[in-house]
Amino acid sequence: MKDKTLEDILKQKTQAERYILECIDTNNVKKLDNKKIMSILHTILCWEEVNGTIVLTDKNILSLDEDIMVSKHHRFIDIPKHKHNFIELIYVYSGSCTQIIDGKETILKEGEICLLDMNVEHSINAVKENDIIINCIMRREYFDASFFLEFRLMS
Repeated sequence: MKDKTLEDILKQKTQAERYILECIDTNNVKKLDNKKIMSILHTILCWEEVNGTIVLTDKNILSLDEDIMVSKHHRFIDIPKHKHNFIELIYVYSGSCTQIIDGKETILKEGEICLLDMNVEHSINAVKENDIIINCIMRREYFDASFFLEFRLMS
């Protein structure tokens, strides 16, 4: 592990990505409907459907004692339109990603970030092998308590 660079580690397929690749034919990934995609992702991401909208909640992603989590975005499969009750910071480490945010296509390139507030509907097109996207998920309480306290201390 000492000899591996961060990039080597991030480019490795996660267990979830290996599972995704087992479940799909990458040549036909665009033919999958949202229900099929979410059935594949349900073992990875716990979600609910509320009035036809996919909703991810912090209680299904963060443990009770966590207010923040950093993870690598799952590659190889579209993430259908959804919203969540947490704040999400998306950082493109390498490559790019295309999101549809409130109906508007947004392309993020290497080195760019996107900050999504709670309850913003968005989807993410499947990213490829060399597209490395880092997600930082924060409960609102983390943002309120930690983030703004730092600004008060600096003033």
